[in-house]
Amino acid sequence: MHAYRVPRELRAELNELPSEELAERMDLLKSDVQARLDACLAQLDLPEPAVTHLSRKTPAEAIKETVEHLQPDLLVMGSLSRGGRAGVMVGETAERLLDRLDCSMLTIKPDDFESPVPRD
Repeated sequence: MHAYRVPRELRAELNELPSEELAERMDLLKSDVQARLDACLAQLDLPEPAVTHLSRKTPAEAIKETVEHLQPDLLVMGSLSRGGRAGVMVGETAERLLDRLDCSMLTIKPDDFESPVPRD
């Protein structure tokens, strides 16, 4: 599952573009996002090809919608916790989803993650 945004410069032009050109630009954007995602996945040693889902919604909305559609037992998601708020351990998107999903959630931190909670 990958949620992506429409670039600011394209958002500024949305109301001014003819519908055919807008559709073409949005298709190109989606193709570019898919190609970059595929390139990242190609670097992994996966036993099976990955099945990807792209969405232009917010990450929390896109994940919730995909979980509702696929109905997994477990959602595994990466979590960066970039918000800078002390005590935020799971990340903003994961926090938004905690009480909105009908499945368990496992969040995985990057290797260099340092907890804001003192170890004393």
